[in-house]
Amino acid sequence: MPASAKLETSTSSAPPDDGSRAVRFTVEQYQRMIDAGVFDSDRRVELLRGRIVRMPAMQNPHWFLLHHVEKLINGLLPSGYFTSEQAPIVFDDSEPEPDVGVIRGLLTDYRESKPRASDAAMLIEIASRSLLSDRRDKGPIYASGSVPEYWIVNAIDRSVEVYRDPKASVSAIAADYQQRTTYRDSDPIPFQLDGKDIATIRCDELIPLAD
Repeated sequence: MPASAKLETSTSSAPPDDGSRAVRFTVEQYQRMIDAGVFDSDRRVELLRGRIVRMPAMQNPHWFLLHHVEKLINGLLPSGYFTSEQAPIVFDDSEPEPDVGVIRGLLTDYRESKPRASDAAMLIEIASRSLLSDRRDKGPIYASGSVPEYWIVNAIDRSVEVYRDPKASVSAIAADYQQRTTYRDSDPIPFQLDGKDIATIRCDELIPLAD
């Protein structure tokens, strides 16, 4: 492990109950709303633990890093995987749209249905304004679906947080990743898919400095 990489045990917990009675929707109800055109076409939303959450408008460096990271990861994939960009992944009570997904199989396998959590080998979020939610909300959701690898490309402090060893739970709120490693600068990041070493990517390759 590189000297500046920090291995931590995840200590995140469910957000406190504020006593509100927000309406919650199932994945099926959410999909029917999409099909019925309930949401404005220029406003992107996702379903997180039954709640419909508006996604913030994309700005730089998010836009640049999204396409840069997807291109880099896609160029390293072995056969049997493909990348997705801000496309929905179906979980039991959520339908998030991670910035980058590494999906098992072929694109043509999903002509009739969206990928499910069990189809995702790796999910990546580009974090700037969304950093808190990516840690507190997205991490437990992805762990609840046993997605083996979750990365947060942290544009705020130019680091990459790698989460592994998901621990599922009867409650998605209690699920989480057991291992978190933070990489910075030129730290080498092991790129793994389904337990196999694919390549090594430097942190500063994922978050390059401006010329």
